[in-house]
Amino acid sequence: MKKRVFFFEDSKWFAKDQIAMLEHAGFEVEWAEDGNAAYTLMHKAIKGEIPPPDAIITDVNMPTYDIS
Repeated sequence: MKKRVFFFEDSKWFAKDQIAMLEHAGFEVEWAEDGNAAYTLMHKAIKGEIPPPDAIITDVNMPTYDIS
């Protein structure tokens, strides 16, 4: 079974390249392009609605939800 990664990044250009590299390395990637989407993805994993990630890669400054 593939390892699952949540990837939170607002730059579509950067995300496209990074996701391609992660998938090439054998990971299943769930991408969220803003803070609200990242929060929703995490909330669903916590509630058991989707499988939890094995790892999370995140941008610190995200539109609609800034954790800095």
